[in-house]
Amino acid sequence: KKVHLHDNILETFQNIDTNATTYNSAQDCIKNSEIVILMHFDNCYKKLDYKNTKIIDPWGVLND
Repeated sequence: KKVHLHDNILETFQNIDTNATTYNSAQDCIKNSEIVILMHFDNCYKKLDYKNTKIIDPWGVLND
């Protein structure tokens, strides 16, 4: 399996030594993923399309 990463703070990836694919767009990352884990509480993630994607949302970001 492949790992796909997105973070709005681009500096996050500067010190990561990984073979993961990084995305500037959260939607592009979701589109290329089978499972999404929301690791930050940010309301911007509510507006995205998670169609055909399993979601792990420990922060409850997507709860209304």
